[in-house]
Amino acid sequence: IKDLKQLTPFCHTGELEVYHNTLTKYCPKREHFSFAGMVGRTQLAALDHNSNVGREQARTKGGELRYKLEFTKQKGAWVAKKIFEKKKYSFRERLIENCLMAARDDTSLPVHVIHRSDLPPNLTGEQPPKKDHIVEKMKSRMK
Repeated sequence: IKDLKQLTPFCHTGELEVYHNTLTKYCPKREHFSFAGMVGRTQLAALDHNSNVGREQARTKGGELRYKLEFTKQKGAWVAKKIFEKKKYSFRERLIENCLMAARDDTSLPVHVIHRSDLPPNLTGEQPPKKDHIVEKMKSRMK
């Protein structure tokens, strides 16, 4: 009964996880991007995700709904998971068409530049030390 106050309303997070997987495709965590690069990549991820929300479950040629078997660690058992229709990337074609049309007509596309003067040059707020110093420090620990 004491734990009841700690419970939060249940909600499915699957769609959010799908978006985060899409975002990771456009913004790999192991790569550094400028602020403007991150904004553009995040926008592409949002376009990709929004273009593919609500896909229907795939069907066989005979009209049967398609499933795949997956072993889950959580349940320790095999479960059936829905297979959805393939993703559509028509948003990319529209982007390319707009770029080509702008180039042909010698016009520019609308650009929304986000200026953030409050952002530090790096996350630490400190200047990085000399690389040689850090490399020597690492080498001395390895001995």
